Amino acid sequence: MTRTLLLGLALLALPRALPAQSVTGIRNLTFGTVIPGVPTTVLQNDAVRSGQFRIAGVIVRNVTIGFTLPTVMNGPLGATMPITFLNNSAGFTTVFQGNTPFNPNTPYNETVWFNATITLGGRVNPTPTQRSGNYTANIVMTVIFL
Repeated sequence: MTRTLLLGLALLALPRALPAQSVTGIRNLTFGTVIPGVPTTVLQNDAVRSGQFRIAGVIVRNVTIGFTLPTVMNGPLGATMPITFLNNSAGFTTVFQGNTPFNPNTPYNETVWFNATITLGGRVNPTPTQRSGNYTANIVMTVIFL
């Protein structure tokens, strides 16, 4: 007697639901008190002041990470302060991979294993006559799941 496994094959071919994937901002990039005329740098691996994003809900997935970065921060009464991001101002970490610095000025391709943490540092260059007060700018991180 011949038996067929068509039913078993059909069950294997059914798609299963993928877990929900999310990208969340965890912590803002913060420079703290900045002295006029003195550049201030925050490293991407600074545990308190670096910006932090989280990619979650991914089993194993290739991603492209891109940033829209400001060139100035806006302050009181129309004042601005230059901000820059260097070749190693961003970092990528997963459970299987320690912190890997990367350039946030260009798209970065990587593999996410379960979850990933992306960190971001930067450098502000206040002028000697920089107006005091709070300065802010928006940073946008885009993650494309491949």
